[in-house]
Amino acid sequence: MLDSPFTIGTVEEMLRWRVQNAHPSSAFDGASGESLLRRLCNQELWSFEQEEFKLMYAYLYMPVPGYILSALAIILWVFTIMVEYRRCVEQAMAVIHLPSLSHGDEFLVRDPDGNIKILGMRPFQRIMALVFLILPRLLVMGWLGVIGCIYLAQTVNLSDIVLNAVALAFVMDVDELVADVLLTERLRSILPKIEPLSCGKRNVERMLPIKDFVRYGITGGLVAVSLLVWVWPFDHNVRGAAMALCGGFQDFSYDFHYASGNSSVILKPAAYGQEAWVSTCETHECGGTYDTYLQLHYGVKNNCSVTSGTSATQAADYVFRDKEVLKFAFGSHPQFNSNSGVTQCTAGQILEPQDKDNLLKERACVTLPTSLGEMLKEKNISYGNTQPPPQCPRFRPASGCETPSRPDVCVWSWMSEKCDKQWPGSVQEDACDAAADLVVTCDTWEYIFNTEHPDYNCASRDLCSGPDYDCLAMRGEYHIVPTDYAAWSSADEIWTPISNVLKERFGMPYYNNIYMNLVASGQDITFVLCLKNIPKTLKPLRVLGAVNTLLEDIRDQAGYNPSNGIESITDSGTWEYMTTVTMNERILNAPWPNHYCNQFA
Repeated sequence: MLDSPFTIGTVEEMLRWRVQNAHPSSAFDGASGESLLRRLCNQELWSFEQEEFKLMYAYLYMPVPGYILSALAIILWVFTIMVEYRRCVEQAMAVIHLPSLSHGDEFLVRDPDGNIKILGMRPFQRIMALVFLILPRLLVMGWLGVIGCIYLAQTVNLSDIVLNAVALAFVMDVDELVADVLLTERLRSILPKIEPLSCGKRNVERMLPIKDFVRYGITGGLVAVSLLVWVWPFDHNVRGAAMALCGGFQDFSYDFHYASGNSSVILKPAAYGQEAWVSTCETHECGGTYDTYLQLHYGVKNNCSVTSGTSATQAADYVFRDKEVLKFAFGSHPQFNSNSGVTQCTAGQILEPQDKDNLLKERACVTLPTSLGEMLKEKNISYGNTQPPPQCPRFRPASGCETPSRPDVCVWSWMSEKCDKQWPGSVQEDACDAAADLVVTCDTWEYIFNTEHPDYNCASRDLCSGPDYDCLAMRGEYHIVPTDYAAWSSADEIWTPISNVLKERFGMPYYNNIYMNLVASGQDITFVLCLKNIPKTLKPLRVLGAVNTLLEDIRDQAGYNPSNGIESITDSGTWEYMTTVTMNERILNAPWPNHYCNQFA
């Protein structure tokens, strides 16, 4: 009976349940945009936790709240106890004021009608009556009074408060029940015939006798002690538990990644700043949610003319997680939009639970309950923070495919979750994941960000098919000015340096992938280069680079003869992509001497 169902430990348990059960992403309702906590605080669930919160809510927010009902029940119980106290005192006064009798004196007389008058008591009998009748009765009465006050003060169910008060009043009648059952008929018939005993003479000049003054003092003192020592702290614990569970921000979830020395918390508010809750994200629908999301975070719009294919120790880690989640829950962030409006509380205040009868009513800011404040302080968790965590870093085309570093804690809204999936996002995955299909990754760069893919040759997407996309071929020409045209008829000295540079730059085997031909026509010398089965990760023009750099590398090769070398190279700008099958057909059909490219490097 004396174990309180709501203590400072209950507040801690509510905080723990909130972090571990109510806010994880797995408990978030993606269809309604509500966390498990939000649904519990709206009283929409069927669960043990829901019933517990209903008890707390009724105790705190009903028209006659629990602490007032407990106070009324305690006052009535104290009055009941004081009735018994008054009887005990009057009985004691009657025993004390009976005349003293000597040994052999009669202590009672009977009149002809059978009435009995008590004449007095011997000293030993007086002492025995006080010790074994009055004192135990007073002790039991006092013990029941204190126990009853604690019991009523620590009852959270409103109906139980009334029932417990009635039950306690019933306990006071137990002695009457015992007497009715155990006393013989003779004794029951004698008791009504005993004449009342005198409790002493009253001083009519004194307005308030001492015994009445003492009784009033005990009554008021017991009520005051009950309210201050039991009702008030219990109410604070219930309020602290309710605020720990449903106070502050509710509509957010989180993902937690833990590893010793590298833990992170990704906070996901249902709505944050300019991002309203969306149940779905109209992917690649022009003017839809996805376009809004791309403009908001990436500064681009989807290309409407193209259909794209984008689709420490562990214990210390969990302490870190709990701290960051609760810090966000009990913060005061103007960027955070709750379902009931935008509310920013002042220092030392948090949002109270919502009104179950009017869920659209804006939640008010209330002072943090003492028990909750002490628990947060003990865990070194600050509350009322006006500076929210930073936004989680996103994909930035200017940084290429560099994966954003995982922060310790950041915000990734549920609009981001719907449109961009889990952090670091599907845009990052589609643009840079090596496992992504080439069509998807190239479309992401070209049709969304309007820029060239930094790593993949997207011509393979246009001409080849998966999974390897390695059917690509390319042909182009350079114009060469030799240092000695007369000696150019024997090109062996220049052939080997050029072929070595090409094999080194492309990293592909000769005879299978690299073909070249040097064709002289009058004073015009053409260097024809053909590549077959180009990997999707190879961009030939980027590898070839500027002609002056290419010429320098050729001149640096062993065996290069400056006297029979190259004066200059000019790019003809005739580079052309095709499939390897098409190139092979053109090689076979090219007439001599205008070879398409028939010599191996």
